Amino acid sequence: MKPWKKIAIGAGAVVLLAIIVGITVHQSGKNVVTVQTGKVQRQDLSSVVSASGEIKPKTYVNIAPTPTEDYPLVR
Repeated sequence: MKPWKKIAIGAGAVVLLAIIVGITVHQSGKNVVTVQTGKVQRQDLSSVVSASGEIKPKTYVNIAPTPTEDYPLVR
């Protein structure tokens, strides 16, 4: 095999490897969550909370037994 063919095959392998590494690095950064940080400061905290005291779910599921012959629904 001629020396220029060996150099071309080696250069092609290096380019292919660089493409694979570049794609891998790009894909690994997609699901990264950005976080904001700040300096800690001493300050007074105050808040006002008002509520009726009743907690209701967004969706309500009625878990009631279904009547059968053995267990009829009694009202």
